[in-house]
Amino acid sequence: MATIYATFSAIMSGDKPVYATASRAAQKLTTSATSQQFTYAAQGNAEYVSLSVSGGSVAVAINGNPTAVSGAAGTHFLMDGNTKEFGPLKPGDLVAVIDA
Repeated sequence: MATIYATFSAIMSGDKPVYATASRAAQKLTTSATSQQFTYAAQGNAEYVSLSVSGGSVAVAINGNPTAVSGAAGTHFLMDGNTKEFGPLKPGDLVAVIDA
């Protein structure tokens, strides 16, 4: 089991895009051998998610109704201790995770 932290943020417009100062959502899950979804659904509009994992490696799937399956096409691996950003997200996108 790992703990995964998700921060959903918008990108500010301009010549040097950066994350907005306030996140749209910040959530935490303890992963297992069963795929689980974060409850926040992306609003779109240049939104990204930053995922950080601690305590084990995970597989991540992102779409309108994702099921994370370790090693499946469309799934990304996130190793213990790493952070990765994904986006831009489409409106309604959810993030699912499972132990890898």
